[in-house]
Amino acid sequence: MTELNSFPLWVADSKFRLIFANRKMRSDLGISIEQLKAGVFFSDLTAGEVSPTVPEVGKVQASSMLVKQADGQFHSVLIYTRELKIRGKSYGYIGSMVRAGDSTRCLAPRPMHNVFSPVPRISIDICGVMADMYTAIASALGPLLEHNDPLKCEDLGVLRRELGELCDLNLAINVLEPIPQFILNVPAYDDVNFELLNEAHADGRIHTIAFSKTWHLTNGRVFSRKPNEIQMWLQNAGLQCVDFDSTSCNLIEKLVSNRVDAHVDDYPEEWIQALFIGIPAFLYDRPWNRWVKSDLRVYSMETVLEQSGVEPNTTLCDYDPEMMSETTAR
Repeated sequence: MTELNSFPLWVADSKFRLIFANRKMRSDLGISIEQLKAGVFFSDLTAGEVSPTVPEVGKVQASSMLVKQADGQFHSVLIYTRELKIRGKSYGYIGSMVRAGDSTRCLAPRPMHNVFSPVPRISIDICGVMADMYTAIASALGPLLEHNDPLKCEDLGVLRRELGELCDLNLAINVLEPIPQFILNVPAYDDVNFELLNEAHADGRIHTIAFSKTWHLTNGRVFSRKPNEIQMWLQNAGLQCVDFDSTSCNLIEKLVSNRVDAHVDDYPEEWIQALFIGIPAFLYDRPWNRWVKSDLRVYSMETVLEQSGVEPNTTLCDYDPEMMSETTAR
């Protein structure tokens, strides 16, 4: 399956102001995160006041444009655009950019999946959403890392690149596993309601799938966590009712093979990939993604369930095992 991170992908608001452009798009255009934060419109990048053509509802639109790229020259490109509409609400537009005439890289966004299963299948990224992995690694490596404070890191790709460079040095320690069973000591985020996910999964309102993804570092290095340790981490964190996908497949393959209705991620580079193939995706609020000004940002699992159309739990009182046993005995 095509590696979407090798294509320039973007999300824009209703006025075609770029909300997010993936690393490939930023590299091709020669723009930085700071510029995106300040505000970049497609018309700022083109020869003249030109923006992609607004697509018809439910359709993709191809616009031929002259766009200024990293070499300072204007190049003819095709901008593929589709409205980003989830459960009746518009979140702007999503699309890709390809050099005109490059038929081998003709990739357009898929229609957004809006018919959820009766029991929505919701996938959640473990590292960064559930587990505070980046802080744990940065704390363990300390001065070995220049970017050793994920709270101030706006692009996790920079941190991953540093980790890859440290791996190349063949240090005495395993950079991504500094101590035995490192993953078991990684703290869980306290803003993730594991009990809610357990209850909603157990009573059939959602089907939860936890995703463990391979880290792609520099020089072709990849790193995957041990599945048994991650499963143990999930249990220790309190997530009992969940399927667990630890395969080496990329994100898109995992989403497709698990028939996911909605996805939760903290990493904008993968959040946009899910959206691009038509999977409603929520960006879980973390310091390194706060510059992405999207209404698809969520701050709690309660909001994820609400946005996925999941009915709230109508239980009138907390479950009390002791009281229940007494009632049963009678």
